[in-house]
Amino acid sequence: MQQDYKTLIIYVLTLFVIVLLIVLKKQQDHLKELEDEVVIETEKSTVVPDTLKQESLDKSPEVTAQVPMRGVIGLIIDDFVHMPMENIGKTYGEEEYVLMSYFQDDEIKDRISSAFDQLPESIGLNNHQGSRGTADSRVMTLLAGVIKEKKKFFIDSRTTSNSLAETTMRKYNVQTNKRDIFLDNELDEEIINTQLLKLAELSEEKGIAIGIGHVKPQTLSVLEREIPVLQKKGFRFEFVSRLVY
Repeated sequence: MQQDYKTLIIYVLTLFVIVLLIVLKKQQDHLKELEDEVVIETEKSTVVPDTLKQESLDKSPEVTAQVPMRGVIGLIIDDFVHMPMENIGKTYGEEEYVLMSYFQDDEIKDRISSAFDQLPESIGLNNHQGSRGTADSRVMTLLAGVIKEKKKFFIDSRTTSNSLAETTMRKYNVQTNKRDIFLDNELDEEIINTQLLKLAELSEEKGIAIGIGHVKPQTLSVLEREIPVLQKKGFRFEFVSRLVY
């Protein structure tokens, strides 16, 4: 019964991610079509008065010159592929996988390996909770060793300012990066939208920014609505696996 419950959860989460990827793909195809239209029209055009150029722009606001790229955004939909770790407060998560700081080395390494065995198609992971675990040098060193051996990547969810996760991964040459913004700590669409805009602004400042959201209807609604808008403004959405180094 417990295994059936886990299977149902995986199916639901997979469906959520597939819907999100379809939205992204459709929007990218739409933008490519617009770019092609601009190129075709440019090739056909002859010299026209400035007044006619302006009139044409006014009538067709969607067909404009290609917008320069302003920033690259990566999104993680959490509670899907993650590693539960010990929290300073109550620790929530899958009990058979959670990494506790008092575990022996072999227990920690076995649990990490078991998590990858459970989802063999996964190519990386981020921490779930872990305000105590990610601040523990020994735990992070053991984690880095397993991830490097399996040639995966790690995203530091930054659930504490004391996290040693990213610095430890870099020390052991594990491909890594960190979370910049949590999108949906509060399940209010206006707040989620504000967080997404903050993420976009940060990507413009840094070049790359990573946000973490969750499998929530409010989050999907905002992403479906706002991703196309941000893409038209010059923001590119990329797989997080391409934003690690």
